[in-house]
Amino acid sequence: MTKADYQKIQSLTRREREVLQVLCQGARNELIADRLGIAINTVKNHLKSCMFKLGVEDRWQLILRAWMTGVTPWPKELVRAVKAQMSQPKTRGKHAPRVLPVRPVRV
Repeated sequence: MTKADYQKIQSLTRREREVLQVLCQGARNELIADRLGIAINTVKNHLKSCMFKLGVEDRWQLILRAWMTGVTPWPKELVRAVKAQMSQPKTRGKHAPRVLPVRPVRV
């Protein structure tokens, strides 16, 4: 992680980190609001603020940035899937191992 990434992460408030952690667990705005005891519009404002501070354009990029910078841990299921993919023998032709879809992230 670069010094700029570290400064971006440090600029998040405690509440923004809490919202981000619940978001990374797959929760929608309504569930985030319910879990944290805040209004849905407050959740939306926190997410917009996080996106601005971390320099991303959508929720998916926000989640990836949170995982990549260590704000939230990588989901165990995703880690298992990636490890399983990497442990498969490489083959060529029509029997090549399936690759997990990854959405490009602008940096």
